[in-house]
Amino acid sequence: MTKLLINLTIRAFPKVFSAGLLLLAALMGFSASASDCPVANETASSRHISLARAKVEWVDLEGGYYRIIDSLNRRFLPQNLGQFPQLQKDGLVVCGLLEKIDQGYSFQMGGEVAVRVVSLAMATQTQ
Repeated sequence: MTKLLINLTIRAFPKVFSAGLLLLAALMGFSASASDCPVANETASSRHISLARAKVEWVDLEGGYYRIIDSLNRRFLPQNLGQFPQLQKDGLVVCGLLEKIDQGYSFQMGGEVAVRVVSLAMATQTQ
């Protein structure tokens, strides 16, 4: 009986964990609705990352830099965010499409995935 209960608990854990992450994301003010995004979010390949809602964060390390954190707390280091000065604001909610890039050594190392911004815009506020 105990073995059956443990087996059922292990099988149910991923579903409960996923639901918990979605609840946490909702409480943090993130929404999974891509229709709120004014830029196209189509994914062309496995190297692309679609962001329904994410936040721009200023990191005061090694001279400072901006990174993007999505609703799953994944951290991205956009190499070309300088092309979007209107989006370089700490706490700004954005959406769009990123592309993973290969990156060697960088002084901006906070555990982020190196990306290139394909399209990025301020997300509309639905709250």
